[in-house]
Amino acid sequence: MDVNPAPSPPTSTINYQVLGEAPCRTMVVSMPNIFYFGCNELRLTSQMVIYETTNVVEVYVLDRPSGCFWNDGNAVIGIQNQAGNQGYTPPGRNTGDWSANSEAWRFTPNGPSNVAFEWLDSAGEVIGNTPDITVCPTEAEVYTARASYLNCDGAITVVTG
Repeated sequence: MDVNPAPSPPTSTINYQVLGEAPCRTMVVSMPNIFYFGCNELRLTSQMVIYETTNVVEVYVLDRPSGCFWNDGNAVIGIQNQAGNQGYTPPGRNTGDWSANSEAWRFTPNGPSNVAFEWLDSAGEVIGNTPDITVCPTEAEVYTARASYLNCDGAITVVTG
């Protein structure tokens, strides 16, 4: 929906923060108490959280009153691809004059995983490639989990632990 963070005097600003370190950063965009465009008596409070590597997107709506006359009050919650020719919306949240309070939606990629998973023994030999493994060591042994992520730019990020 159209919002207007700049009425005079401004009461709130759209802000963002990046938390964590690559490749596991989280970007949080907050819109606290933002005026609707053309309807300065109504305000929106919401937040969007974007997770690096997993490509999960979460949308939180604390308060979204209906009833704005501007653009018939149309609002949408959703995501779309870069080309703008494919998108997804939750039920009842694809363009319309709807209200919401304390609502959250999560968009999770639906397709093949971009993660290759491996278990390594103390010699560095791969002993498994599934997230779960059962081992029966006969002596003290250290095992390492290794996840390799294929990024959008084609680069591979490797995380071990």
